[in-house]
Amino acid sequence: MQLPFSYKARLVVLLAIASLTMVHFIDDPDFSKLVIERFRVYNQQRPTEKVYVHTDRNAYLIGETIWLKGYLMNGTTHEADSISRVLYVDLVDPIARRVRLRTQLRTTAGYAPGQLFLPDSLKAGRYLLRDIPTSCAIIQMLTSSPKR
Repeated sequence: MQLPFSYKARLVVLLAIASLTMVHFIDDPDFSKLVIERFRVYNQQRPTEKVYVHTDRNAYLIGETIWLKGYLMNGTTHEADSISRVLYVDLVDPIARRVRLRTQLRTTAGYAPGQLFLPDSLKAGRYLLRDIPTSCAIIQMLTSSPKR
């Protein structure tokens, strides 16, 4: 992709200014301490979670049960996390973009075992398994606007 000259020139100037600014502050030991302290405070105020879900197999037939293991991890330290008490797991139809099944897994010390039964009413096809920790689910509910 060919970028316009004016965009390239702006980018070079911006990178030069950022580099000169960083060189000025790198020698200041108080600046480093300030950045680290602000980062620590930010992580305490806005903790992040990473979710990992494992299943017992890759393919299932209608009427079978998907056995799940969910792991909630602190996004910064990668240790077991207990911010969310519930992990939502959705079975999503990627073509229709609709949630076909949803289950809630109770988390204990960052671990959430569970299952999802595939009923006979579910059509055969490819589906996506989506995991959402409670903190993200609440944010999605608050920020989503109703469709009319």
